[in-house]
Amino acid sequence: MLRIIWLGCLVLCILKIPVFPQSNFTRNSQDWRYDLSGEYQVNHRISRDDSLFHIYFSINIPPGIDIEENIGLDYQIKASIDAEEILFTRTVNYPVHGVGMDEESKYFHITIPDADNFNIMFLNIMDNLSGIKYTYDISLISPALYPPPDFMLYKGSASLPVCQDFAHTSDSFFIHNYANNKEKLFVYYYNSDFEVSDPPMYRLKKSVSKSMDIDSTFTLDFDNTFTLNKEGLYFIQSDTSTLSGIGIRIENNYYPKMTSIKQLSEPLIYLSTKDEIDKLLNSKDVRTSFETFWLNLAKSEEIAKQIIKRYYDRVEEANLLFSNYKEGWKTDMGMIFIIIGPPDEVYINEEKESWYYKNPGKNQIVVFNFLHLKNLFSNKHYMLIRDNQYKSYWFKSIDRWRKGI
Repeated sequence: MLRIIWLGCLVLCILKIPVFPQSNFTRNSQDWRYDLSGEYQVNHRISRDDSLFHIYFSINIPPGIDIEENIGLDYQIKASIDAEEILFTRTVNYPVHGVGMDEESKYFHITIPDADNFNIMFLNIMDNLSGIKYTYDISLISPALYPPPDFMLYKGSASLPVCQDFAHTSDSFFIHNYANNKEKLFVYYYNSDFEVSDPPMYRLKKSVSKSMDIDSTFTLDFDNTFTLNKEGLYFIQSDTSTLSGIGIRIENNYYPKMTSIKQLSEPLIYLSTKDEIDKLLNSKDVRTSFETFWLNLAKSEEIAKQIIKRYYDRVEEANLLFSNYKEGWKTDMGMIFIIIGPPDEVYINEEKESWYYKNPGKNQIVVFNFLHLKNLFSNKHYMLIRDNQYKSYWFKSIDRWRKGI
């Protein structure tokens, strides 16, 4: 059986407040990224040729907003995330850099020279109506990233770059190739059922596999449109002697929503005891057991409906925000987001992301730190630093869900 190495990590843990580097970006909260009721959401993907980085990004535009009149876009290149010196800067406008749009987002493509110390790009979005500026970081070169591939994945039906880490079984694709000397793409398919995240207070004691079995491989021609019609994880390469490529999860057409009873039942692991979830998942009538689970918690059908909607809205949002090589609800960030909610403040530095939650009515702040780890399939792989000090806060959060608060 062919095998391919992927990087995971056992989790360490910390609860203390970090010391922030002295730059505007690292001092300013990035909580807007996880507020889906907010104005903007950004996704990106990078490829490159011999001398240029190709940055593709999408920005969702609120209804009624004219991007040319109401939004100012520019980017800055720096040597590091906490550097003050701007090495390169340019404005971005849709007539020049736009490559298309769908119902929710506009898509852009810009090129950046591969020059000394051009290590990170900051995309600035200025809302001219509110006067608020949003800054989104895009690392070009980082210890947490593999080299970008020399091609870009597009949705064939819409001719739009795939900036998220997931797509759907109904989508067709094509590859834009920057390496004219290559004719074939090599595709690896993994049908792995990835494990759900462990609670934030537990240190992992189980053994973690350093590799995954490849279920199948096949090749594609650069010039042809193709589909990926099996759900699971795909890794696409133009050169198998490198570690460059594009990872993409393929999901059913309803994703990030959960629709089947099996899908809806699995995220209950975060709210359940082991006996409860085992009984539910092994039931001969999962639908009835699912309904009984919620009714037992809520004590009334009306309250159960309210809690179910709230919980699965969180699951859907976690899938949308945090999907990488596995479903978003299964990730560490997805788990914290579902149970506790969007963070009040978010601070990002070179190595980690820190989520701050303010305890209402108490002079207390709880901080979850996520290490940014190198991963072959996604540049969005973060692992929670776990600690038993989270235990009381975590169980109180679970108890609020179980009481319908």
